[in-house]
Amino acid sequence: MAELLKIFISSTTKDLGSYREVVTRALLDRQVHPVVKEHFATTHRELNEYLTHHLSQCDAVVSLVGFQFGHSPDGPEVSDRRSWTQLEYDYAVEHDIPVLVFLADQSCPFDHPLQEPEDEQLLQERFRAEVTRGGRKYDVFRSREQLRELLLRIDIDAIQNSRTQRLRRRQRRFWLRCAVGVFMALLCGAGALVPMLQRAQPREDVHNAQLTVGHAAMRIPVELVYSAKVGDRLAPIPIQSVVSSSSTYQLPEDLQGARESYAQEQAAKAVAQEPHSWDGPIFRMKAWDLTPGPDGERMTLVLQVESGKYFDFVITHLSLHKIQVRTADGRELSAWDKYIAPHHAEFNGQPNPSLSNMFGVSLTAVTADGHVILHRRSKRNAVVPDFMHVSVAETTKAPTDAEQERGLLVYNAAVRGLSEELCISNFDRDKVEFLALIYSRELAQFDLVGMVQLPFTRDEMKQKIAGCRDNEYENERMKFIPFNPASIAAFMQQEPNWSPFAVASLLAALQYEFGSAAVDREFARSFGPHPVELRDFQLVPQ
Repeated sequence: MAELLKIFISSTTKDLGSYREVVTRALLDRQVHPVVKEHFATTHRELNEYLTHHLSQCDAVVSLVGFQFGHSPDGPEVSDRRSWTQLEYDYAVEHDIPVLVFLADQSCPFDHPLQEPEDEQLLQERFRAEVTRGGRKYDVFRSREQLRELLLRIDIDAIQNSRTQRLRRRQRRFWLRCAVGVFMALLCGAGALVPMLQRAQPREDVHNAQLTVGHAAMRIPVELVYSAKVGDRLAPIPIQSVVSSSSTYQLPEDLQGARESYAQEQAAKAVAQEPHSWDGPIFRMKAWDLTPGPDGERMTLVLQVESGKYFDFVITHLSLHKIQVRTADGRELSAWDKYIAPHHAEFNGQPNPSLSNMFGVSLTAVTADGHVILHRRSKRNAVVPDFMHVSVAETTKAPTDAEQERGLLVYNAAVRGLSEELCISNFDRDKVEFLALIYSRELAQFDLVGMVQLPFTRDEMKQKIAGCRDNEYENERMKFIPFNPASIAAFMQQEPNWSPFAVASLLAALQYEFGSAAVDREFARSFGPHPVELRDFQLVPQ
């Protein structure tokens, strides 16, 4: 799995909040994951411990040093006080994390004028002198534009090398602890050896294998890329979305002609007032990574996304089998064989950089009286038409919320799907549980799957959906199935035409609610001991 560099952004908020946003966007443009404390989830952990936990996972710190002292924890006398930003600097220096210091000049147009007691101003002046003395490297900025230029010139390779060295030191310390543990276990008796070694093993949360249920009694064409378990059950995954300020994706040159032809076809249909596609904005996933959550136990799934165009998605997904291209040595082959097959051969769980993948969410919606809502996809859909699907299936689009809500991109998509497909407005996004990141090889597409518990009964939902105009285009033939392993396994046996994302979402929701042993047992009863393949779906180019 490709590792993204993580850089912590440290600054006071009142005077340099907009400058911190400049840093965030510049780091995204450098293909770096910015860690900003405003994006962190609420926690009951003490703030200093919380920040320390996140700083320890970062590869560098960008420290914006202005004239504002800012907030500080309770504790020492005034003469010894350190603000949070100063403590972040101290921690990074103490733990050998590279610190990139950017010193604000007095002429900077700050967000708010300085209004602090004189003693705090003196403490901040002392800190400014501290970070510049002794030959320490720093840069001075006088505007947001100048700060951005400085950020775009930072030495990413040096940070990467520093991370590599730190990881090697950690590994050496880890194996040293293991050796000491083994030695102590031998001294204390062989009986203590196995538990100690088990405790020393690092926890592994990443799964990259085909999703199977019912003791291989049923297989679906989906790879389970990431999930987390607590005992026998899948556990909810906290998600953070990092939206890049500008797109780095470029459609391959030998596919640009196909895109132009498709655009002309759609324009002609529009003139003729025929149904046509629109080249609207979508989000594509650039990369994903994991970072420890605030509780130190659950991992947060960090999704790096950037804007794309729907027509690029059509060309790089729905049409690749029929587009012919040439290789460097002049051989002619399908675009799929050129761009998808090599990526699948070395699949590492990360998106294909050649594709404008349409990244979405699929949720199993369960009514208050225990029924899951399913629909058959309309024949007018470009992807998996006439196949069974869960009722909340949405792609991520540009957020309509305020700028600071971008970190909740996938939750916003889930809420939009509940509104458009089930006519449920103002749903609490905190009740959306994402359970797995999956990948479909047939679609060459990633999806987040999970579930949501609705506050309405089956009869109430029937009334809502009956008047849902937005739902008419995408779905038809609604089904309500009791939400338990036996009922869903029996229904799947009768209905072989399924979207792979729907099956993955249902299985994840069942394992979350009932546990994997119960799900395996009931699916084995329905499907028998022999593998049963769900019928392959066909892509239908528009």
